[in-house]
Amino acid sequence: MRKIFIPVNEPEEGELFKGQIVVGTGMTEHFWSDSHAYEVIAVRDQKHITVRRLDPEKKAGVAWCDNDWVLWSDDSLPGKDMIRIGDIWFWAWRDDGKLRRSKANVSFGRAIHYYDYQF
Repeated sequence: MRKIFIPVNEPEEGELFKGQIVVGTGMTEHFWSDSHAYEVIAVRDQKHITVRRLDPEKKAGVAWCDNDWVLWSDDSLPGKDMIRIGDIWFWAWRDDGKLRRSKANVSFGRAIHYYDYQF
């Protein structure tokens, strides 16, 4: 089912996220100049979570180069597991029974989709 994403525990503008990560918390994956929006869909503890990428859609009536998006939660999209070691988050998956991981540049509290049109 597809529905508009409404985050929980979102910090006020300009504030950092300080709360517990819970189902519905927004997450942003940062790249060089772009970012992808995610939602937390499962929490085992504060070091083991599952997230799902949000589906961005341009808001009606905005210019093609504006970053004004509606974020949709879509149950049909796959979840991705994450683990935290110290202060660093990693994507985690199993490959032939071995736990694999890759460093993730993420922040919690806000789900932000941004596309840099200059590249």
